Amino acid sequence: MTTLGRAAPARTHLDRVARGGFLGLLGAVAAALSGFALVAVITRGVSADVAGTFFAVTSMFLIVEGVAALGTGAGLGRFLLRHEAAGRPEAVAATLRTAAVPVLLTATVAGAALFVLAGPIAAWAGLGEAGVAPLRVVAPVLPCAAAAELALAAARAFGEIRSTVLVDRVVRSGLQLLLACLVLALGGGLAWLAAAWAAAYLVAAALALAALRRTLRRRREVAPPASVTDADTSGVAREFWSFTWLPGISRVAQLGMQKLDIILVAALISPATAAVYTAATRFVPLGQLAVQAIQQVLQPQFTAILISEDTTTLRQVHRVASAWSIVLAWPLHVSVAALAGTYLAIFGDDIAGVDGALATVLIMAAAMMVAVATGPVDTLLLMSGRSRASATNAVAALVTDITLCVLLIPRWGLVGAAVAWAAAVLLRCGLAYHQVNRGLGVRSVGRQLLLAGTLPILCLGAPLVVISQLSSGSLLGVVVAVVVAGAAYLAALRRFRAELELDHLWAALARRRGGRR
Repeated sequence: MTTLGRAAPARTHLDRVARGGFLGLLGAVAAALSGFALVAVITRGVSADVAGTFFAVTSMFLIVEGVAALGTGAGLGRFLLRHEAAGRPEAVAATLRTAAVPVLLTATVAGAALFVLAGPIAAWAGLGEAGVAPLRVVAPVLPCAAAAELALAAARAFGEIRSTVLVDRVVRSGLQLLLACLVLALGGGLAWLAAAWAAAYLVAAALALAALRRTLRRRREVAPPASVTDADTSGVAREFWSFTWLPGISRVAQLGMQKLDIILVAALISPATAAVYTAATRFVPLGQLAVQAIQQVLQPQFTAILISEDTTTLRQVHRVASAWSIVLAWPLHVSVAALAGTYLAIFGDDIAGVDGALATVLIMAAAMMVAVATGPVDTLLLMSGRSRASATNAVAALVTDITLCVLLIPRWGLVGAAVAWAAAVLLRCGLAYHQVNRGLGVRSVGRQLLLAGTLPILCLGAPLVVISQLSSGSLLGVVVAVVVAGAAYLAALRRFRAELELDHLWAALARRRGGRR
């Protein structure tokens, strides 16, 4: 096949990534705003101890929910499209059942254990008696949260991103913010805050299951249960779990890195300090949402490209997707680093004035910029069947994070937690980048990546630092700086849209605008 002949598939895949990525980005923005506002509302609305306990409890919930998911999202992403492409609707149905039963059973058992052991768990985490009631409130909702995640992952495996955007990014995150505000307005305590946060998963589960049913009905690929023989089901189950158990470990390790540091800060220092750490690092998951908007769409695209064994297309799609990830995520990290003092002030003077908070922001921002620049390497590892490498990387990173947290938090406080997390993230991304480069001949470094990284630094970072200093940190000066720098960044993206292949994104935007007319 000639190079020209290979260009058309690459354009097709990039168009699909652009369409789904644009929709995912809208959802990421909605979830980011809701999540950021929720942290701000909590830290300003209750005491630091209550806020820290709330964040520790919700972190535990998300870790346990991630364990209960058993890595099935990656397994569904790898196998559903493959079974469909092979004309095996009975295998699609069997795969969905193979994933659903263990996940729901595990989530139910985990929820019961969390409810029964709430006292010892709260004591270990340094939350005291205050943490027992909120843990028992959120525990029964675990099966619903697991069902919602499973259903949305199955829909995404077929390339259906809308349900994830609407159900998880918009409805669930928005409802958590709305209900938390209502509880605070009515004077509710910590247990009511936890109940309000968990209640959103009940709604999300109902909507996610309905969305999956619609997706399956549209594709008309699910055969009646009677058409699946025991042999078929057994073979599908073996194939599914032989791949999925390793992504399950990877998923748990990843969630541990995202949430365990908050729990360790609460346990090793205090819940009040955990509230400060949560606020200082809140921008990290917001930036990850932007990257996930691209990676979730890439999952089925990588699968399709790998099935066709088109290495040229794989390299091009990965390279462009890496540049797009920087274009979307780096503006947040660069801006937060440039305006770190203003960013912390959003959560109140009690947060902004804590020693180490400013350094924590800068360390996390720098680490995230490097991580984003490595590209969607873990997604590519999983979709190429290298789940063992992905799991090994994740476990190594988690062990590094926990070890350094235990060693550094008692000595350096918040900065110790930030250094531990940054080291773990860089280790995982560095290992995955090396493995993808060596095993598949794919790498993100190149002219596109350098251009994508230069634009936010020049258009956003430098102007924001200068203007914010000249304005002495006044709110009006910061707003003017952000508007001016943001306009310059958009103008730069338009100028270099051909080099960054952003025409795919512009076209996706134009089609959506046209569809609304």
